[in-house]
Amino acid sequence: MSRFPTLSPNTMDFLGNLDRQENGLPENQRREFELAVETELEDVLEAFNAEVKNVPNQQLNDAHLNNK
Repeated sequence: MSRFPTLSPNTMDFLGNLDRQENGLPENQRREFELAVETELEDVLEAFNAEVKNVPNQQLNDAHLNNK
């Protein structure tokens, strides 16, 4: 059974703050803000994926089993 990750309260607060910031911008600045956030998130995801690739499979399996 696949499980979807849940977001921590801190993550939800962060996303809520981003939404409020975006909605407070004039229309012409919203897209620029969205692109900046998207770029930042892509960079973070790429760095995370690079770290995960360097972790041995057994260690990932152990971490997965410990989180159940």
